[in-house]
Amino acid sequence: MIKINESTKNKSFNSVNNYAICWYIQLLNGEKLRFTNYDSDIIIKERTYIANTILTYKSVEKNSELSKENNEIFGIINDTYFKQEDIIKGKLNNVYVEIFLINASDLNSDKLIINQGYINNIKITDNKFVANISSIQNKLNKKITYSFSQHCRAQFCDKKCALEEDNYTFHGMITKIISNNIFYDSKRNEENFYFNFGKITFLSGINSGLCFQIKNFIDNEIELISSHIYKLKIGDRYSIIAGCDKYFSSCTTKFGNALNFRGEPYISKVLTCL
Repeated sequence: MIKINESTKNKSFNSVNNYAICWYIQLLNGEKLRFTNYDSDIIIKERTYIANTILTYKSVEKNSELSKENNEIFGIINDTYFKQEDIIKGKLNNVYVEIFLINASDLNSDKLIINQGYINNIKITDNKFVANISSIQNKLNKKITYSFSQHCRAQFCDKKCALEEDNYTFHGMITKIISNNIFYDSKRNEENFYFNFGKITFLSGINSGLCFQIKNFIDNEIELISSHIYKLKIGDRYSIIAGCDKYFSSCTTKFGNALNFRGEPYISKVLTCL
C-alpha cells in the first residue's frame, strides 16, 4: 500500500512513468467510493483508494468551454459496488465524480484532475454500463425561479396540480411479451396514448419494486422508455399511472383540471400580437 501526501499548493504536474488514475464518487446518500487502477491500494490524506479496474474513462471531446465537454466512463457491474438493480434504481444518477492522476513515485506531488462533474445518461449493456459526465458548469444552468411557459410547470398529481394520484392509478398483468421493454396486457381498455409520459411500477417478478417511465401506450401494448430492465415474464403484475404531456388541451379534456394549469398556454399568441 502506498501513501500519497497531497500538497495544497498548485504546482505543475510533470510527466511520469509511474502514475495512477484515481476515482472519487460521492453518492446522493452520502456514501463515498474511491478507486484506483494502480496495482495496490493508495492512501491520499488518510483516504484509501481501492485498487480495482472496474472503471475506465474516455475523453471523447475536450473543449475549453466546460459546458461543452463530452466524456464517457465505463464500468463493470458487480455485486460489491455497482449492482445492476442499484443502477436501474438510479444509484449513480447525477452523482459527483472526480477523476485525477497522481505520481506514485513522488509522494509529495499534487494530483492532476483529469475531469470532474456529474454522472448521467447511463446505459447498460450485457454486464457493463456506460455513462456521460456533465460538467460542473451545467449545474449553474439549473433554474432558480419560474419562467413563462406554454407547458404546465406542476408535476402530475402534486400539490399544485391538485389531482389525486389514486384516481389515475390502475393495476394489470403482463399477458404477452413483445420485447425486453414492450409488453401486452389484454385487459387494458383505456384509449390509446392514455399512459404516455406516465409511470409503471412492477409489483411482482424480478423487476418488483422498480419504476419506469412509459414511452407509448397503443392497442394494449405498453412500451417503456428504458430497455435496461430485468427480463419480463408473463404474469408479472404492475401498477400504472396515467401520463400527462403538460399541454393545456390535455389538462382540460383529459383531466378536467384547467383551473390548476400552471402555465401560460396563450403566451405565444400574445407575443405575436405585440
